[in-house]
Amino acid sequence: MPVLCGGFLFDPAAESDGCPQGVQDRQNCGIDQAMNAIPTANIKELVAIIARLREMPIGGRYSEMVLQRDRRVAESFLDRYPGRAHSVLGIIATIRGDEEEMRYHFEAAREAEPHEAYIRTNHMVALQGFGCFSEAVLEAREACKDQPRHADLLVEATFACIYAGRFQEAAHWLENRDKLGVISPIPGAEEVHACARFLREKRVSDLDVESLQLQAAAILRERRVLGAVAHYSLRQEETDHWITLRFVLRQPSREVAELDWLLSERLARSSLPERAFRHVVVGYLSREEPF
Repeated sequence: MPVLCGGFLFDPAAESDGCPQGVQDRQNCGIDQAMNAIPTANIKELVAIIARLREMPIGGRYSEMVLQRDRRVAESFLDRYPGRAHSVLGIIATIRGDEEEMRYHFEAAREAEPHEAYIRTNHMVALQGFGCFSEAVLEAREACKDQPRHADLLVEATFACIYAGRFQEAAHWLENRDKLGVISPIPGAEEVHACARFLREKRVSDLDVESLQLQAAAILRERRVLGAVAHYSLRQEETDHWITLRFVLRQPSREVAELDWLLSERLARSSLPERAFRHVVVGYLSREEPF
């Protein structure tokens, strides 16, 4: 998983057309999980779809004709495997940037197979793809309550919480996964734990961090900045800069500086403790309409 917070989960160099690579990687994995659950006789026809979808970042440039063809293939499985098929169609809708269609397909998938973990992990990834981080956290909690010993769900719950700025909760899901005796490590897990300890020491709650993210998100909406993934690094001991804002997509330096100043002013007027936070991340992907 690329870095997103303090060396974890976010790597601008790894971004593709405004899509957080972490979301894209897990989106691809979700497609694999859903497709691999379909009988082997159909795999050859579907492998090509998976390969093409991997080349299509959310909100990026793509061939509508190819996606329509892939969609028709997935739709051909709706009667036999409705949960799996709707899950794949939901991922396709996410790639196309169609949130309404994504929600429709995942609702249908959940109705068909309400307890399937791969559907729920795909749903979390799709929600994060549209910047619905808090909603993804709620889905993660519900899924992990239903299947508390499912390692993949615990991993996705961890990612959902990190994107929402809920680092202490993310550390909790990591601890639950460790208790299962899963051998494969999660890159950056130690940094998540360190961030959670830092926040606890400063007596800063996850809600405080999430509130800060919402303030940053509000500024992005006000400025109608689309296709941006902004990385906010709050004041540290070694620097006088209150906020550092970095866009994945090329933005005019003047616009970046103005957004930086707006967020700085807003935070300066807030009741949030100075130097209490290390990193806050807000991600929004390309959309046809402003938020």
